Amino acid sequence: MTHIGTPTSRVDGRAKVTGAAKYAAEFNADTLVHGCVVTSTIARGRIRRIDASEALRVAGVIDVLTHHNRPHMARTDRSYKEDVSPPGAPLRPLYDDRIAHSGQPVALVLAEEWEIARFAANLVRVEYETEPHVTDLARERGAAFAPEKPITRGDADKALAAAQVRHDAEYSLPIEHHNAMELHAATVIREEDGKLRVYDKTQGVQSDVLRNILQLDSVGQGGADIQLDAEETDRGKRMFLYVLVHDRALFGGDDHLLLRRLRDDDFVGGGNA
Repeated sequence: MTHIGTPTSRVDGRAKVTGAAKYAAEFNADTLVHGCVVTSTIARGRIRRIDASEALRVAGVIDVLTHHNRPHMARTDRSYKEDVSPPGAPLRPLYDDRIAHSGQPVALVLAEEWEIARFAANLVRVEYETEPHVTDLARERGAAFAPEKPITRGDADKALAAAQVRHDAEYSLPIEHHNAMELHAATVIREEDGKLRVYDKTQGVQSDVLRNILQLDSVGQGGADIQLDAEETDRGKRMFLYVLVHDRALFGGDDHLLLRRLRDDDFVGGGNA
């Protein structure tokens, strides 16, 4: 670790501290279509019915995507796995009628302006069939399971046994939310030569974003030329919803698309697990 104790400049440091760097939602284009997410109001259950008719009547609204009319998505779990994903089935927003957590995306409103998309998102009516949910993790510790053994270095047990001082205690910490300065967003712009330029917010350019884009049918068949530019910020905030935006840009007839999420969504709308 020769960098420890050595002053090292970030390649993008000056641009960020001077405000010259752009977030993924700050790349503009003519005829930009804006997407706003509708999230669930229950913690667990199923979607019984979605009524987007009132939202679709708003002038400037182009479409409302749900699990009924979304573009094709891969079926297998491995298509959605990130390199550092925990065990279990990954969440696929808009994939089906299942609700796994509060604030889960259930619809995506596309409109000519961001304000129109956000307004129309409030008009989407969703009826649910609720199921019991658990929020007290301490009470559920008896049902906890041990994940697959992670990659380890050294011998922690041996080092602990040989330590001159050992302290064994249990601590409880309050809930803390990690919110990056940049809101979660993705922008897809079609260049004059037909190439798609994708701006995304992620640290996992190869493992997360690119893998999810490549799951689209026509991309896998060589039907698109894509250049990906990603801002290295927060990681693992579930890019699958943005794949729908990429897909819409490919096959929906929209030249440029922008999807961004609200600050409120950072608290319940995504996570590393």
